[in-house]
Amino acid sequence: MARILYAWECGEANGHLAPAAHLIEALRNNEHEVVVAARELSKFRRFISDPDISVRQAPGNFGRANGRRVTGVTYANVLLSCGFGDTGGCQTLLECWNAILDETQPDLVISDFSPSTLFLCGSRDIPVVLLGTGYTCPPPETPLLPMRRPKGSSTDADPLVEESVTRTLNATLSALGFAPVPSIGACIAKAKESLLLTTPDFDHYENREDAEYFSIWGGSSDEFQGWKSSGPHKRIFAYLKPFPSLYALVRLLENWNCEVVLYGDGLPANVCQKLCEGSVRILQGPVDLQQVAKGCDLAITNGNHGTTLKFLEFGVPVFACPLHGEQSVTAATLKTLDIGSFFHVSKIEHAAFELGALLVDPEVKERVAEYATRVAESIGCGRQRAIEAILRIVDAI
Repeated sequence: MARILYAWECGEANGHLAPAAHLIEALRNNEHEVVVAARELSKFRRFISDPDISVRQAPGNFGRANGRRVTGVTYANVLLSCGFGDTGGCQTLLECWNAILDETQPDLVISDFSPSTLFLCGSRDIPVVLLGTGYTCPPPETPLLPMRRPKGSSTDADPLVEESVTRTLNATLSALGFAPVPSIGACIAKAKESLLLTTPDFDHYENREDAEYFSIWGGSSDEFQGWKSSGPHKRIFAYLKPFPSLYALVRLLENWNCEVVLYGDGLPANVCQKLCEGSVRILQGPVDLQQVAKGCDLAITNGNHGTTLKFLEFGVPVFACPLHGEQSVTAATLKTLDIGSFFHVSKIEHAAFELGALLVDPEVKERVAEYATRVAESIGCGRQRAIEAILRIVDAI
C-alpha cells in the first residue's frame, strides 16, 4: 500500500473537484492511502465525504501577487499569480508545503495546479504527477514556451519574468536547505507524468510534442429538473461568476423570449434577487450537465475550461464571457473552431450581435456534434486511461 498526497493549491473549485473524486476513489479501491491538501475544504468535502481520507487546508498565496490575476504569456507569469513574485511570500508558501510533505511522508504526490509541490518534490526526490489543463501543465522546455494568445494579444515572452521567478524560487530553496534548480522547465521535466485534462484544440500550448490527452471528467451533481418551455423558444443554460454586465446579458436573453436557467457561482444575494425579478430560473447548486444538454440550445460560461468542454462534448454550442487570460484563450478557440463565440464583459453592446448570430445559426449544432465525435474517437475514455497511468506509477514505486 502506498501513501498518495493529492495537492490542490491554486485555481477555483469544481474543475478540480471532479478529477480529484475519480482519482481518489480509484486509489482507495486499490487499497492505497490518500491524504489531501485542498484549496477549498468545504467544497472538497461536499464532493468527497469519505471519512477515512485525511484532509487539511492547502497553503495559499503569500506573495505580492496574492489575490490578483497576472496576465502573461508563459508559465512564469502564471507563477507570479501563485505567490512566486517575491522571496518573502515564496518562502512562506514553500515552508508551509514543506511541512505538509514532512507530516504526510507521501510515496507519490498528485499535483493539481500545485507548483509548490512540483518544485519541492523535485528537490526532495518524491515522485510527482502533474494533473490539469494545458494552462497548469506546461511543456518541459527551457526557456518556457509562450501560450496561445487571443487574436491581437502579444505573443512575445519576456525572458526577464522567467529569470526573476527562477531567482526567487532558488533563493527560497536555498533558504530551506535545498539545491537551486537549473530552470523551471527542468522541474517540469522531472515529473513522472503530465495528465492533460483537455483536448488538443483547447490545449493552451499549440503543437505540444509527445502529448497524451485525457479530456474533461464530469463529477457528481444534483439532478436537473428539466426545461419548462416548449415550441420555438430558445433554451439557454448559463453557468457564470458575477461580472458587471451579467444583469444586462440576462435581460437581453429574456427580451428575446429565451428560457434562461442560471447557476451563479458566487453571485451576491442582491444580484440574485434582482435577477429573480424577471423570468430567469436560478439554481442553488451545480446540476448534471448531460441532463441540461437535452433540449439546451446554448450554454453561456465564463470560458472556464471544464464546463465549456463538457457542453461541447454533449453537443451544445457555447457562448463565453471570459474574466481573465486563461478563459480568454478558451473563448477565442470556440470562435476559431466555429463552435461558439464570446464577448468581452466590458463591452455588452457586442453581446447582442455575437449571441444573435449564434442563436440563429442553423448549422452550429451540427458543427459541435462533429467536433464532439472527433474528440471522442481520438481520445476515447480519458478518465480510465489516466487512472491506469497513475496506478502503474504507484505500482512501480
